[in-house]
Order: sequence, then structure tokens, then C-alpha cells
Amino acid sequence: MSAWGAQKRSIDDLVEGVESGRLACVVVLAGRVFDDAAAVKLATAMRSPTAKLKELRCSGHSISAVGAAALGRAAGASTTLEILDAGDATLGDDGAQALALCFRCPSFKQLHLEAKGIGDAGVVSLAAALSEGLDRLDLARNDVGEPGIVALGKALQARERPLRHLDVSGCLQARRVPVLAANVVSLRCADLAPGAFDCIDFAPGRKLFRLDVSNCGLDAASIKAIAEKASSLVELRYANNEEAGDAGAEAVAASDAPLDVIDASGTGISSRGAIALIGGGAASIFINDNAFGDDGVTAIAECIEAPFLADVDLRKPPPDESNLRTLGISKTGMTDTGAIALAAALARSAVETVEVGGNKIGDAGARALRAAEADRAARPAPGLDVAMLDDRRPQNN
Repeated sequence: MSAWGAQKRSIDDLVEGVESGRLACVVVLAGRVFDDAAAVKLATAMRSPTAKLKELRCSGHSISAVGAAALGRAAGASTTLEILDAGDATLGDDGAQALALCFRCPSFKQLHLEAKGIGDAGVVSLAAALSEGLDRLDLARNDVGEPGIVALGKALQARERPLRHLDVSGCLQARRVPVLAANVVSLRCADLAPGAFDCIDFAPGRKLFRLDVSNCGLDAASIKAIAEKASSLVELRYANNEEAGDAGAEAVAASDAPLDVIDASGTGISSRGAIALIGGGAASIFINDNAFGDDGVTAIAECIEAPFLADVDLRKPPPDESNLRTLGISKTGMTDTGAIALAAALARSAVETVEVGGNKIGDAGARALRAAEADRAARPAPGLDVAMLDDRRPQNN
């Protein structure tokens, strides 16, 4: 890979490297001047019979529709290009329409257009040209509204195979976003305006495995609808939907989906909701930014503790073994009391990674957590890593 800007070279050096086939991956670093003229020169080099460019990243550089058209035509004529990330907020609809030409390239897999000033017209053009070979499309933080979203949804449904990843996060004008879930594997649509993700339109495909609807103004009923409809999900992130609460958590826990990762941070849950999520069987659960306090943390600790064999009453059915391996419980109002209770449980659990940063844990709590790490390290079972963010170590008195 060539990071143009790391060394003092001219655009001619970069062009020669691409033209000769010596450079397969190019990243234009910040600080370099990469404008329409440079884009046209590079596009000409990409058309060389000896060019083998697979990846071009020149994001953050101001190019207009002129430069985008040159790159789009060159990309479309290429047989090797796989990844393109070009332009900045000045790219706009005209630039997006020009870059849609890259879908003609049979090897093309990823188009990154985050924060490029693209509206409905640009997205409609991209949707009309969408290729079967595309795996990833990033449209985050653009100005697309309902017309663009609907057009893209129809284009996705027309594909024979699902798109592997689509990102429309931070598109504040977007509406009817759930229509995008019909034929994608991973959909990230976080940080949308309230009402953008209306579950009435949510009809996920059978291969929707990952969904991120964090900070979309969703309530418990919406989270329940997602949990009930998306039966194929292995990862659900719905952080910072403050009205989801315990009812939302309980619906997620009761879902038929084979959930392995759940992020319910900042969703207004109590220890009841947290315990429900842990009981649901996911391996990685993030419940940061919820006001559990020490009492709540203690209750949560009790549900992750696994009894030693010597403590098991063999006359009774064996206790269920928790699948939990990663727990995020940062910024939850935990002090030493909660940390000590959590440490005692972790020493006897299968959890391998815990995040507890942003809590008011003093020396006593830190000492207990480090002791739990040492206890686990002395056993043949998997070890324990407690991340305190500030790497707090107990003070020696």
C-alpha cells in the first residue's frame, strides 16, 4: 500500500506507480492536495493496461463532479478495483452520480461515501446502478431523505444476494429506513431522527444477522417489534434509546433470534432488565450507562456467578451454565461495594472480559477486582481481564 503524503513525492510519482502496476493500494493522506486535476491524472493512470489498482482511498479531499466523473469512468473500466473512498462534503449529488459508474467494474466490492453531502438524487442514481457484486455501501452522515431510502430499498430487494453491509447512520433526513433491512446481512442505522425507523415498515430478510439502531428514539414497543420480527439476528445494538427500558430488554431476552451480541447501554434498564438479558444466553452484553448503583450491580453479579462443582447439590438438576463471556458495565454508579460483589462473582464465573470504567471504584474495589483476575489466572479455566479504562491499581498503604 502507498500512503501518499507519508513521503515527499509528487502526484506524478503516484501516477507512475499506479500506471505501471507497482501500486495496488493507494491512500491519499490529509495534508496532500488532491483536487480535480489530481483525480483526472490518477484516473488516466488507472486506465493503463498494466494498472492493477485494487484500493483507492482519497476521502476528505475536495473533488467536484469533474474529478468524480474521471474516477468513476476509470473505476468502471477497471477489472481489478475493489474499494473506493473518495471526496468530501463537496462531492454532492453530481459527484455521487458520477461515482455510480464504478459499479460497472466486475471486481468492485466496497463504496465508501460517508459525509459526502449526498442527497436523494445522488442516492437514487447509486440505487439505479447498484451491482450484484457490491458487498459494502457506506452512506453515513449524508442528506438522503425518504425518496432516496425507498429507491435504495427497492434496489436491494431486486438483488439476487443480500448486501453484506449497509451504513446509513447519521442521515438525519432519512425516513422509512426499515425498508433497507429486507436484503442485507448487516444494517447500521444509528443516530437517526425519531420516527426514521418505524417498525411498521420493518420486514427483515432471513439473512439479517446484524442490526444497529442505537440512538433512534425507539421505545419498548419498537424494540419488542424488532426482537420478534428479526429472528435471524446474532447481533443487536440498540444503545441510547432511553425509553426502551426493562420491557425492551425482556423482549430481547425472549427473542427466538440466536443473539450473541447485545448492546443495551443507556436504555434506562434496571438490574431486572440486565438480568433478563444475561439470562437470554448472549455471549457479549453491554449494559453501560445505566443507573444500577451498588444494589443493582450486586444483583447482576449474583446472576453471572457459576457455582463450583463442590457447591453443587447432586440431588438436584445442575444449574444452567451462562454463555456470558464479555460484560460491559461501565458508568453504572458502581462504587467499592458493588465492585467487591462483582469481583466475588467474577472469580467464580466463565466471564472473560469486563469493562467497569467510569465508576467511582476506590482502592478496595480495585483490589478485589485484581484479586479476581489473579484467582482466575491460577486456574486452568479461561482467564479474566477487567478493564477499568484508567487502569486503576490499588494503592499500597
